[in-house]
Amino acid sequence: MRIDVHAHYFPGPYLDLIDALSHGEVETSMGRRGAHATHAGDATVRIEAMDKAGVGMQILSIATGGPYISNEIGAIIGARAANDAYAEMVRLYPQRFKAFATLPLPHVKAALAEMERAFDQLGMVGIGVATKMGGKSLADPSFDPVYEELNRRGGVLFVHPIGHSCDSTLLESTGLTWPLGAPFEDTAAALQLLQTGFVQKFPKIRAIMPHLGGTLPFLVHRLDHQQDRFMHGHGKPSELAKKFWYDSVNGNVAALRCSCDTFGIDKIVFGTDYPFWNGPAHQHASEYIDRAGLSAADVQAISEGNARALFGDALLP
Repeated sequence: MRIDVHAHYFPGPYLDLIDALSHGEVETSMGRRGAHATHAGDATVRIEAMDKAGVGMQILSIATGGPYISNEIGAIIGARAANDAYAEMVRLYPQRFKAFATLPLPHVKAALAEMERAFDQLGMVGIGVATKMGGKSLADPSFDPVYEELNRRGGVLFVHPIGHSCDSTLLESTGLTWPLGAPFEDTAAALQLLQTGFVQKFPKIRAIMPHLGGTLPFLVHRLDHQQDRFMHGHGKPSELAKKFWYDSVNGNVAALRCSCDTFGIDKIVFGTDYPFWNGPAHQHASEYIDRAGLSAADVQAISEGNARALFGDALLP
């Protein structure tokens, strides 16, 4: 059974609510149309796709559709609505779905309250954040109280790009926001966390970086060579990067092998980016793991074993 740590769920009523609450305030370039609105009634279609791809369980996340709006009350209402919808999906299909909670960031006090509710009442298995929330990097020190609480709980943090192209108008103007901007966001987010001493300050947080870490595995030697320019004495990027986990959403066997060599087999977890990768793309996201020339034991570790070690009993029904 494959455990998909990178799968999205965008309930239509939630998207309508966020549209109404945000009053046109949009931080992501995805927009509502790109969110692939789904609701609990679509679970049959989703489960059929999972079965076809050999996926036993999805861990759902809101990703780019998070309630990251300036109006605090609106952000709270949005986060609660999303998490309630996720909890209901898990309740209906406990063998097939778990969920990452979303938080009403950048409103830290409200986020702490919702995190407590998400873990203690709704049974979420971790927290999902974007690379940018409320105009701030996920590494902004104002978010430290959230990470302190997650660290206290020894929780999982799932990171996802939001579609801001690292604020590059050049990428956005040439249609490269998602093909190129998103992996750049992944890379920048990981490095911004490392350069703030995230892994030293919050050693019990188990953070998952998406898309094999963007360009990170390809650039580690360059990053080590130039570490004095940006690491501020926090350590060697190539070594610290091994403190994170990385999902397999990429599709290129050479990239997967590079990531395994760079981070270690035990730090790669399976993901598909469903429903953005659907149909043949969803199949490929699953099947390319088997074509990467890895041993059967390594394929099993990526497909299921590493996720079970990462989440532990949280994945039980």
